[in-house]
Amino acid sequence: MLVTPQGYTDVNDMGVSLQNRGCGLFTVQTKYDYPIFQRLSGTIAVGWLRSDTPNPANGSTDMGTEIGNNFTLDFGGGLKADMGAAVLFTGDFYKPSAGAPPPATLYEAFTRVQLEF
Repeated sequence: MLVTPQGYTDVNDMGVSLQNRGCGLFTVQTKYDYPIFQRLSGTIAVGWLRSDTPNPANGSTDMGTEIGNNFTLDFGGGLKADMGAAVLFTGDFYKPSAGAPPPATLYEAFTRVQLEF
C-alpha cells in the first residue's frame, strides 16, 4: 500500500523500511483475506506506524495510520488482475520542520495485470 512496499502498489517513496531513515520502526499491522465469489477475492489491511526515535527535523514519532483494500480476479492459467485503494492518515513524522503545517492525507488507487508462469 502507501507505506508498505508491495511492488505494484508502491507508488509513493515514503522512505519506510525497518531502518526508517535511521529512526527505527514500530508498527502494528493486520489483514483479512476474504472470498467474494469463485475467482474474485479481497484483502483489507490496516497498519499503524511509529518511529522508534523522533524525526530529527521535527521531533515527531507519529508516522500515521493506513487503511487499504485490494481485490484479486483470477482469470486462470496464471493470469490475475489486482486492483485496490488505500489511504494514509499521515502523521507529523513527515512534516519538514516542527513549525510546518500537518502533512496532507495521502490516497492511492492501483491496478495490475500479471501473468505468472
